[in-house]
Order: sequence, then structure tokens, then C-alpha cells
Amino acid sequence: MDVNANLSELTTLAASLAVTIETGVSDPSPDDVARMAELVIALDEWITRGGFLPTRWQTVTPPAGPTVAELMAVIDGDPWRTTIDPMWSGVAQRDPRHNRDS
Repeated sequence: MDVNANLSELTTLAASLAVTIETGVSDPSPDDVARMAELVIALDEWITRGGFLPTRWQTVTPPAGPTVAELMAVIDGDPWRTTIDPMWSGVAQRDPRHNRDS
């Protein structure tokens, strides 16, 4: 299966269906809906059986910076959790200013 062609057709159909639904000009074509379902099922089967991801999905880079848990510790003001490195390196460490033993 050409996963890149599948994803390209799938996203084109999805965009077209979204416009059709949002504008209310006409009802979605049953043929387009059926084709979209076929593409989703084929792509799901391909990936779950160990096939590679489409190229567009392979190039996604996770955001840099602190993790959600690190940010929540700062927002919550919980000194027992973690502190964020001021240089935003994403390195978490226990805040040395707060010691449970004292």
C-alpha cells in the first residue's frame, strides 16, 4: 500500500467534507464518505500490522522545553515536586530551597 497516497487522498477528502458540512450547501456525498472510511480502515490495518507511518507523520518533532508535569509543578506552586531549570533545558530537579527534613 502507498501510505503517502492514502494519507494525501484521506486529508483531501476530509477537507472537502468539512467544507461541505460547514457551509451547508449540500450533503456530503455517500461515495466520498465511503471512500474516506475505506482509506481510514486500510491505513489503520497497515500501521497496526507493523507498516511504516506516512512520511508526513514521521517528521513531527516534539516541542522543546519543559514537560507538562514540570510546568504543572510550577503552576501549582508545589515545592515538593520539581523546579524548572531557568534556561528551559527541560531538566527537572528537586528544589533545594525546600527540604522536608527541616
